[in-house]
Amino acid sequence: MNKIRFTFLDTFRGMLVVSMVIYHFFWDLVFLKGVDWPWYRDYTTPTRLWQTFMRFFFIFVSGYCLNLSRRSLRRGLELTACGALITAVTLLIMPEDAIIFGVLTFLGAATLIGTPVKEHYNGGPIQSAIFFTLSVICYILLRGVSQGYIGIMFHPLKMLPSSLYRGYFMTFLGFVAPGFWSTDYVPLLPWIFVYFMGFFLGRLTLPALKERKLAQIAAGKDTETPADRLLKPFNWIGQHSLLIYMLHQPILAGITYLLIYLDK
Repeated sequence: MNKIRFTFLDTFRGMLVVSMVIYHFFWDLVFLKGVDWPWYRDYTTPTRLWQTFMRFFFIFVSGYCLNLSRRSLRRGLELTACGALITAVTLLIMPEDAIIFGVLTFLGAATLIGTPVKEHYNGGPIQSAIFFTLSVICYILLRGVSQGYIGIMFHPLKMLPSSLYRGYFMTFLGFVAPGFWSTDYVPLLPWIFVYFMGFFLGRLTLPALKERKLAQIAAGKDTETPADRLLKPFNWIGQHSLLIYMLHQPILAGITYLLIYLDK
């Protein structure tokens, strides 16, 4: 299965990357250049939904693609190292807006956790459907962990003991220590369950997708359509998403500072 390229995954990831670049460019314009966009600056509902949508599906697609990875352990270590590099650079250059436990750190940890699951999980469709459903339930129940409770999304059912909320390790898990701040914070709880939603949905759907793909290849119907050609730039971006993630913010910051200079 992992020798077949499912281009729709790269295309969707590429669309998410473009959305992320736009989101971060708006951040630079508002918080570096001082553009007056209250809807963005004040983190209103549209901005929250935009950020949550991107985060959810980045993580979901990553979990889905774990099923296709041939070197997932190496990939997990690469992501962890990239996350550590971003933390170090942001702490050095802009400590007030540092990224600690950001999305790359999370994806590295999730991939390292998911790799032994991928290697040893042999469940069929029914088991995968059950685990997918359990992952959805756990995500819903644990969505408010960082705010101190277990509940149905944002409606608390049980408050958690304050003793959990101390130290960096517990913060990484999702129990935010007092005074902790990060510009991009993606803890293991509840987001690891979004990762496993993607993984188990992949186990449910990829065998049928593989069979269909092989049938198209055998029939000579696996040809590029006009829609494929139109979406090819997103496909390329999706295949190089990590590199783009690492490079886009310095480039955007440079563009923003150039705009600031030109406005003087």
